[in-house]
Amino acid sequence: YGLLSQPLFWFGVTPVPEALTAVLGGGFLFGAFFMATDPVTAPKTNEGRIFFGILVGALTVVIYNFSIFNGGLMFSILMGNMFVPVMDLAVREIKEGGKAQ
Repeated sequence: YGLLSQPLFWFGVTPVPEALTAVLGGGFLFGAFFMATDPVTAPKTNEGRIFFGILVGALTVVIYNFSIFNGGLMFSILMGNMFVPVMDLAVREIKEGGKAQ
């Protein structure tokens, strides 16, 4: 989230705050450490976790800064959770060489 917010801030995109302010403000820390790492809904594969983090971070930047919805992180976690089974299945299929189950 901060890695995408800071360049946008440097380029002068008006609604985007500085990365440190964005990361330390609001419910971001709660969402990042407790909601996104929930063991029940989080991806089971390491590659899926990386993709999940990138997806949630990008969606959070877009929702926080370019919409009127103030619960951007929680909504982006919910949207990312929709794709967790697909991510895990895709990673397993790629690792197995595309063999059908």
